[in-house]
Amino acid sequence: MAQLRAHDFRSLRFSEAAARLRAGECLPERSVVLTFDDGDATVYERAWPVLREHGMRATVFIMPDTRSGVEVERPRIFAGRRLMTSGQILEMHRAGIEFGSHTLSHPVLTRLPDAEVENEVSVSRAAIEDLLGTPVSSFAYPYGDHDGRCRRIVGQHFTYACTTSLGLAQPGIDVLALPRVEAHYLRSERLFDLIFTPGFPWYLRLRNIPRRIRHALHARP
Repeated sequence: MAQLRAHDFRSLRFSEAAARLRAGECLPERSVVLTFDDGDATVYERAWPVLREHGMRATVFIMPDTRSGVEVERPRIFAGRRLMTSGQILEMHRAGIEFGSHTLSHPVLTRLPDAEVENEVSVSRAAIEDLLGTPVSSFAYPYGDHDGRCRRIVGQHFTYACTTSLGLAQPGIDVLALPRVEAHYLRSERLFDLIFTPGFPWYLRLRNIPRRIRHALHARP
């Protein structure tokens, strides 16, 4: 975050950037969208203080808590990790952090029948809106997995959605299948500094080659 600020980058909420792209507009120069999937407790404990220190916005895609009664007092666990509490989500929301849906249970949506996809999508949105008291327009596909059927169902409930496809978003792109750059590919200071160079798009194209090979092999019968 300090590096981004030092290079005069500004952060946009996911929905704000997606709306500009949907309208065919370029994003402002030196702008970035910061997203977090799943809603791990460490987003509140470790990332939020850093974002706040540097005045950066972000969008967090969460699996909302739909429990009631005494169950709410027990921490929720996903993939061995603690998830943020409703109180933590509300605190960040009131400070300007945007929240979107990441379904209810993080399934591979393409493996589910229509009715189950519909339930994962619609109920998660309603639960987040009930918690925040504000409309929710953004969605992130679990594991980045999606197809035309899933995009159609998601599009009935959300205006924008993002995948785990590696790339930079351009005006006119499908705003129900927006690419992102995973932090994994920027995990060292040297790699992160590529963001500030003309070679960054080429670096992403290079890293996409083995990804596409793996995807093609996985898709073979």
